[in-house]
Formats: sequence, C-alpha cells, structure tokens
Amino acid sequence: MVYGGLTSLVAEQKGELDDAAAGAEESRYSQRAMENLRDNLEGIESIYGLFRDWLASKPEGSDVDAHIEAAIADIRAIYDTVNGDDLPSAPADWNDASPSSQDLMTAFGRLFTAVSGAGDTGRVGGLLHEMQRAQQLLALR
Repeated sequence: MVYGGLTSLVAEQKGELDDAAAGAEESRYSQRAMENLRDNLEGIESIYGLFRDWLASKPEGSDVDAHIEAAIADIRAIYDTVNGDDLPSAPADWNDASPSSQDLMTAFGRLFTAVSGAGDTGRVGGLLHEMQRAQQLLALR
C-alpha cells in the first residue's frame, strides 16, 4: 500500500502541470504550486528511502536504486531552476499533446518535459518506470 501511494505521488507531479497549463482554478490561483511539487518530491525521496536497503538486497536492486536516485536528482535540478513557490506560466498557446519547440524552451516547457519524462512508465531511467521495476523486484504487487 505505501509503495503504491509513492508511485501515485510521482504520477501526481504531472497532473499538477497539466492543471496549470489548462488554467484549472486550483493551479491558477495557487501561489505555492511549485512548493507543492518540491514537497512531493521530498516526500517521494523520504518514503522511497524506507525501501532502499530491501531493494539493495535483491538481484539488480542496486542498479534500479541508482536509476531512481539519478531520476530524483534530475527532477530536483529542474525544480531548482524555478524561482519562488509558483509555477512558471504556461505559454499562451500551450498544447501539452504537441507543444511547439519554442514553447518547450520556456521555463514551463522545461519543467513539463522533465516531469512528463519522470512520470512515463515506458521511459527507461524515468522515475516512475524505475519505481515500478523496484516494486516488481520487491514483489509488492
């Protein structure tokens, strides 16, 4: 149960950005959406830490752990580029299904790209993909 909640937190990160791009009221009027993302990432890392020793005891566990730690560091690095507690504004013509290359170069676009990659279950090295690998190794399904 706890581990399933952990993977849900990872997926929730992208949901926050999707809401902001769509102008959803919760994100649009929140002055601390970026702080929420940072807090969620900190929670993910803390809770994941409870499983690290157990994961390391499994074949391939150390490799999966290294990918998870790298993915968390990558997301943190992107979050650190955003000043303040609010999300950067999405470009006026933002389309998350097919954003333009120009839109992807904005602060919002870079954040969206990083969080989308982290939450992509098919992306080897992505946080959610690697956390699901860990979940399988730990037989938590």
